[in-house]
Amino acid sequence: MMHDKQSMLIQAEILNLQQPSQVNELQKNNLTQSGKQRLSKSPARKLNVKVLNVNGTTLQQHFIARLSLANEKINMFNPLAQGQVIELTVKLKPAHGLANLGGFNYQMWLKSQNIAATGYVTAPKKIVSQTYNTNPAAYQLSGNASFRQQLFTQYKSLLPEHQLSPLLLALGFGERSELTPEHWQLLQATGTGHLIAISGLHIGLVASSGFFMVMFIIRILPQRALLSLGANSIGFQQRNSRYLAVGFSVLLAFFYGYLAGFSLPTQRALVMLLLYWLSRLCFIKLSLIRWVLMTLFVLVMISPFSLFTASFWLSVYAVVIIFFTLWRFRYYLQGGHSFIRFVKGLVVIQLSLTLLILPVAAVFFQKVSTVALFANLLAVPWMSLFTIPLTLLSVVVMLIESFFAVFFVEPVSYQFSKGLISLSTDSLAFLWQWLSYLADVNYSTINVSLTEQILIILCGGLALWFMFFSRTGSRPRLFIYATLLVSVVCYRFLFTPLLNKAEAAQHNQQPWQVIMFDVGQGLSLLLQRNQHAILYDTGAAYPSGFNMSEAVILPYLQYANISVLDKVILSHSDNDHAGGLLSLSQGVAIKQLVTNDAGIAEQFNDAKNNHTQAVVREPTTVKKIASCHQGSSFSWQGLRFDILSPLASIHNTKQSNDNSCVILISDGRVRVLLTGDISNKVEKQLLQQYPKLNTQILVAPHHGSKTSSSQSFLQQLSPEISLVSAGFLNRWHMPVNEVVERYQDINSPLLNTAISGQIIVTIYKDDITVQSYREHLRPFWFAN
Repeated sequence: MMHDKQSMLIQAEILNLQQPSQVNELQKNNLTQSGKQRLSKSPARKLNVKVLNVNGTTLQQHFIARLSLANEKINMFNPLAQGQVIELTVKLKPAHGLANLGGFNYQMWLKSQNIAATGYVTAPKKIVSQTYNTNPAAYQLSGNASFRQQLFTQYKSLLPEHQLSPLLLALGFGERSELTPEHWQLLQATGTGHLIAISGLHIGLVASSGFFMVMFIIRILPQRALLSLGANSIGFQQRNSRYLAVGFSVLLAFFYGYLAGFSLPTQRALVMLLLYWLSRLCFIKLSLIRWVLMTLFVLVMISPFSLFTASFWLSVYAVVIIFFTLWRFRYYLQGGHSFIRFVKGLVVIQLSLTLLILPVAAVFFQKVSTVALFANLLAVPWMSLFTIPLTLLSVVVMLIESFFAVFFVEPVSYQFSKGLISLSTDSLAFLWQWLSYLADVNYSTINVSLTEQILIILCGGLALWFMFFSRTGSRPRLFIYATLLVSVVCYRFLFTPLLNKAEAAQHNQQPWQVIMFDVGQGLSLLLQRNQHAILYDTGAAYPSGFNMSEAVILPYLQYANISVLDKVILSHSDNDHAGGLLSLSQGVAIKQLVTNDAGIAEQFNDAKNNHTQAVVREPTTVKKIASCHQGSSFSWQGLRFDILSPLASIHNTKQSNDNSCVILISDGRVRVLLTGDISNKVEKQLLQQYPKLNTQILVAPHHGSKTSSSQSFLQQLSPEISLVSAGFLNRWHMPVNEVVERYQDINSPLLNTAISGQIIVTIYKDDITVQSYREHLRPFWFAN
C-alpha cells in the first residue's frame, strides 16, 4: 500500500508535543476576509502519529508514522495538540533514510523509535473526535489534548523572551525541537549535551530528593502526629516511613518521566530505579553487576530497537565507568572532610568519564571535545543543585497554581511559577557564560577521521586496562591515560600531515575512487586520491534549513580526513545539484569553484562575509572561480579531465539541464564520464562531435529520466558500470523502467543510490572494485 506512495486518508492520534499556535485572531480575520494576507513560510513541522484507520478501514495493528506538516492553513486555524485524533490526507512510504559513511543513520533512528513509515500531509481534510463522529463541514480540531500537552502549552506561555528559554523546555518536558543550532553547537563543543536530555542524572536527582524530603518531614513531625499514624512511633520511623518515602520517590520519578514523554533515556533510568528499590524492599542483595545486567535485560524486552541508538551505549558505558571508578578509587575517595570527599569524587568521576568516553564519542559523533572536563566540573553540580530542581519545581508550582485557580474559580497570575522560571533562567545564564567561554577556545572540538577513531579506541582499551585491571597504583593510571591522549593529539597535528605528504609523492601509483553520495533526488559525487578530492555537485538544500552538504558531504570529508577540496564543480544551477554550495563553503576550504552560472558565483562571493548564519566555522575564501568550457582540460593527481560540454550551440540557453558541465576523466586506462542532467538531444550532439567516445564508468544522465540515456548513446559508450543518483520512491519514478531496460540491454549493471546507498568505485590500474553502503560497507539488517 505504501510502496506506490499514493494519497490516502488516515485517522491518527498525535503522539508528540505540538508547539502552541503563534497566529493571533487579527491575522485569522484578515486572511479570512481579504484572502490577500499570507504568513511567512516557516519550516515544516514534524508530526508523529499512531495510524488507526486507513481509507475507512480500521487497522487491527496500529503503526507509527512521521509526517511533515508544511500546510499553513492547518497550522493557523487548527492548533494541533498531543492526544488529539485527526483525519488527514497523506502520502506515506516505508521508513527510509540516506545511507552514507560518516553520516547520521536516519533509518536506524526511525527503527529505534518504532516508526514504520514517513511521509507528508498533502491536503488536511477534517478533524474528528476520538469516537470518529465525522463532520465534513468541520474545520476545527475536536478531541482533548493530553495532560502533558496542556502543561507544556501553559508552561511555554509563562516563559520570558530569552535565548535560554528553550533549554527550560528541554529540562522540564524533554522537548528539544526549539533548540537553535547555536544551542547545539555550544553543547557539543563543551560535551554537555547529556545535561539537557532527561536521563539518569535527572531521574536520580528527582527520586533521591523526593525520598530524603519525605524522610526529613517525618523526622521533624511531633510524636503525637506519629502516634496517630501507628501504635509504635519508633517502628513507624524505622520501617513504615521508608515505604512511604520510597513510594513518593517512585511517583515523583514517574511524574518527571511522564513530563519527558517516557523517552528512551528516561525509561532506562526508571528501570534502574525500580530494580534498586525493589531489591531493597525485598531484602535482596543485588550486586552492581547484576543490577546493570538486569536493567539491560528489562530494557531489551521493553524496547529492543533501543540497542541501535548511541544514547543507549553511552549511558550504559557511563554507568559502568562510574561504578568502576568508585570501586577502584574507593580508598582514595574515603579520606578527608566530607566536602573534600565530595570534591575529590566529582573530579575523579568526571575525569574518568571525560577520558574513557572519548572512544565511544569519537565513533558515534566523529568528534571529541577537549574542554568537556572543565565544562562538566561546573555544569554537573550547578545543574544538579540549582537549574534542574528549580525548573521541575516551577512546573509543579504552576500545576498547583492552576489547580487552585480552578478550585476557587479565580484568575491566576502564576507569580510563584514565574519567579521560579526567572531563577532557573538566571542560573542557566550564569552557566551559559562559562560554557560560551570554553566553546570559544581554539580547538575546543576536534573532528576525527576513521584512522584517528581507531587510534583513540586502541588508546581507550589500553587506558581501561591500566586503570582497572593492572597492578599499577591508582593515581598513576590517570597519568598513563593522559599520556595516551597526548599521543593522539600529536598524531592528529604532527604525524598525519607528514604521512599525507609521503603518500602524495607517489600519487600516480595510488588507487583513486569515484564516490557517489546518497543525497536523495539530487547528485553529489566525490573524486578522491591521496587525501585530495574534487567534488562534482553538492546535492540539494531545503527551506527547512536541511541540506545535503551538512548532512552527507561534510561528515564524509571529516570521516575520510579531507580538510580541503581542490575543486568544486557545479554541473548546473538546479537546486538538487548546487543547493548545498553555501553550507559546503562554510564547512571546508575550497581552492577553486567551477560554475557556468554567474548568479551562483556572485551569491557565493556575497555570502562569504555573511556572519549571521549559524555555521561551524568561518566561511572560507575561494581562491579562484572559473567557468566550464567545452574543449578545456586540466590534470589533477595524475588524472586528466576533459570538458566535453556545454556545447557551443546550447551554451547560455535557458535550458539549464542541457547546459550541464560534462566531464570525461581518465587515468590512461579507465575512463569515467560525468553527465549532469543532459537530455538525449545533447547526447546525440556529443556522439556527433566525439564519435569514438566510450567509457568504463558512466554516471547516468538526469537521474535516469525518460528524456535521457538514449539507446544510441548507451550503445556507443558501452559502460561496464553505470551509476544513478535518485531518491527513494521519488515522485518522478526515476530511473524509469524503460531506461533501466536500456542499461540491461547493453549488460551494464545500473547501481541506484536509492537502493544501494552510497556507492564507492575504487580504480587501481585495470582493476575496478565496486562497494555499496547497504551491501558491502554496512550490510546489517538494522541499518538498512
